[in-house]
Amino acid sequence: MMKCLYKIFRILIGQWIGILVLMLISSAVPLQADMNKTGTQWSPYLEWEVENASWSNNPFDLVATVTFSHSGSSEIRTTEMFYDTLNTWKFRFTGTRTGTWTFTSSSADQDLDGLSGTVTINPNADPEEHGFVRSFDNKWGWSGTNRAFVPQFVMYDFPPFYYNDTTKINNDIETFMENHGFNGFHARVYCRWFNLNIDRSDQLPDSVNPDRRTFEALEDLITRTYNAGGLVHFWSWGDGVQTPIKWGINGNVDRRLQRYIAARLGPIPGWTMGYGYDLDEWVTESELHAWRDYMQAHLGWFHFLGGRPDGPNTPPEDHSPYHSWNAGVDYSSYEHHKPSYEVYREALDEITTQPVFSEDRFRRRNGSYPEKNYSEDETRRGLYISTMAGGVANIWGNFLDENGNAIDPPPPGGGSAPYPSPQYIKTNAEFFKDRFFKDMVPDTSITDGYALKRPTRAHYLFYREDASSIQMDLSGMECPKPAIAVDTKQAYAEIDLDTLSNVDQTWTAPYQSDWAVAVGYYGPVCSLQCRLYLGGAYNSIEHQMTTYLSTNMYIPLTAPYSANPRDIESISMDIVDWLLISIRSTADGDNILSRSVLLRKDGYLVDDTGLENKVVIDLSPGNYYLLVEHRNHLGVMSSSALAFSESNATPYSFISDSLMYYGEEACTLEPDVYGLFAGDPNQTNVINSGDYLIVKSNSGSNGYHNSDCNLTSVVNSGDYLVIKPNSGKNSNIP
Repeated sequence: MMKCLYKIFRILIGQWIGILVLMLISSAVPLQADMNKTGTQWSPYLEWEVENASWSNNPFDLVATVTFSHSGSSEIRTTEMFYDTLNTWKFRFTGTRTGTWTFTSSSADQDLDGLSGTVTINPNADPEEHGFVRSFDNKWGWSGTNRAFVPQFVMYDFPPFYYNDTTKINNDIETFMENHGFNGFHARVYCRWFNLNIDRSDQLPDSVNPDRRTFEALEDLITRTYNAGGLVHFWSWGDGVQTPIKWGINGNVDRRLQRYIAARLGPIPGWTMGYGYDLDEWVTESELHAWRDYMQAHLGWFHFLGGRPDGPNTPPEDHSPYHSWNAGVDYSSYEHHKPSYEVYREALDEITTQPVFSEDRFRRRNGSYPEKNYSEDETRRGLYISTMAGGVANIWGNFLDENGNAIDPPPPGGGSAPYPSPQYIKTNAEFFKDRFFKDMVPDTSITDGYALKRPTRAHYLFYREDASSIQMDLSGMECPKPAIAVDTKQAYAEIDLDTLSNVDQTWTAPYQSDWAVAVGYYGPVCSLQCRLYLGGAYNSIEHQMTTYLSTNMYIPLTAPYSANPRDIESISMDIVDWLLISIRSTADGDNILSRSVLLRKDGYLVDDTGLENKVVIDLSPGNYYLLVEHRNHLGVMSSSALAFSESNATPYSFISDSLMYYGEEACTLEPDVYGLFAGDPNQTNVINSGDYLIVKSNSGSNGYHNSDCNLTSVVNSGDYLVIKPNSGKNSNIP
């Protein structure tokens, strides 16, 4: 009997211990089993929900960080959790790289501490997925597409007017983005950070917390605008009683809000933020910079933060007094009144390393501030000159009907009404779509209007007002190019100008108007996946080329070919050298275009990062011959025309068969491995005694020299040995 009772007692004790262990595990890691997630690069963002019933103080003051680490790179993203409702905290993440990320949480609160998981980020199927806003020196751009754009915002309503109203947001996107052509909204928040329905600090208590409803409205606006291809720019504060002065700038209440903004909005792409307007009246430069630094330290993902000073808005528009103000934030902001092309240019030139925002509101209205109110024609022209100057962001708004009378009743939410002639704005958007490149630079010396051109010499844009002709000096263009003209006063329609020669010329318009002209091919681009070896750099033991020039950092950041002397930011250590590729329609025809590209040690022509095994070419689909040239090797050409398309990279290899070379002659590097003949440092397309003399005159030199035919970074007897077996060879390019 006693043994039986003892067994029952042991069973009960074991069951209670098991239950106790399960309870402890459950309370220690409440949602640990649900931590792993899978997403796609750039969007949509991922979100986790964690329960925490033990915190009894102000939930907006509880700090819990989550650190995401990317496997395979050094990228780390640290964000914070934010209080949502009841006992729930959340945190978010957007993958900027594909692959595996792991995360862990840290907090003084045990329920939010020690959470961990794995996130798998897959490639985004949409090639137009923008990602976060970035910059290319003083141009605005997108990180996902690596393209530049010019933000042209339209004034939007206050948050209460679109809170919990997705239909309104969708309708406004259709009206202002799809039908007008604006690429984003300008939204004001002010003190509604703390109460959705109150924008004045004197109507709010001394102790306030962020209002979740305001954030829900902003998140809805951001994500829907982003999904439509645009972005949102916020003004965090206004002036006077629409500022955080009551609670102390960067004080406890303000910092609490800043952390909450960073936690909720930081992981979401598609927005920028200005601190407010008339800032000189209520915030100091150091306070503005402290706000920016604190926000960037907590956002986890970079977003452009800035703030508009009080000018320059009257002649002469001197931007230098605002240099230190803007240098401490992420974009240069100015208050301009009807800025001219010259004013936009001066703003861009003041700080060339960050983008520029003319951050007053350019409104079509009557009454207040007539010196800075716009007509519809001035609005249309402002869109063009701000872009032709190099790409300055603007805010636009309409408050008049088609007869120039104030809209009655006015828009209730404070945002813009539709413009009477939206085709003006839409034509601007259509003209610059896929035509405004990150490397374009203004050049008024080649026209009697305004011009943008690329260093590649393949694309030019012109604009002239009240014109019946446009002078276009295209003598620097690489070869004849197709061109179109657009009357900017009409709905978008292209006039085909056929092919323009690369000479200085004047185009005569069919009538007088404000004309825009695009020269070059701007359609879907083609790409090339090509492999070749430079004979002088080939190592037959390792079966690849040497990288002495890149490892010794001798390769210049500017391509050494006059046909395309473009610049890049850095060069990978596995790069061999620069090459020049050219395209022809016929074997003996003129080059249609030329492009400087990088050659990796495995023989691939690669993009500027050195990572992608293909190069993009601004070329319309069709059949073309491929030429490849190097500064001290004989140039080669494909044995036949290649079929280029926009859908897939065109493959071609000069490595495994000499029949792939035009003329069927190549340098044998080892059995069944072929490459280019080395030894033409004087670039005469024939290897002879003249090349010996070039090497002799530079013997003993170190660095980047054409005489260095084996690319060891030293000119010596080894270069003679490379030239000798190839003496008498010549290029077979017609």
